[in-house]
Amino acid sequence: MRIAVNTIMFTLLTLYSCNDRENKQNITRLVNEWNGKEIVFSEHPVFTRFTKDDTEYRYC
Repeated sequence: MRIAVNTIMFTLLTLYSCNDRENKQNITRLVNEWNGKEIVFSEHPVFTRFTKDDTEYRYC
């Protein structure tokens, strides 16, 4: 009995995870929303280290 329940649960989870139509639509919408945009970074970035003070980025 327990094997049958586990098999049914495994089958349902597998079939549910294969349904990615909505996920593809969300990715397509997100790509279309960001298409043509540009990410601009600061000329002088400052980073914060965990439990430390701010640190300037030095490019060598």
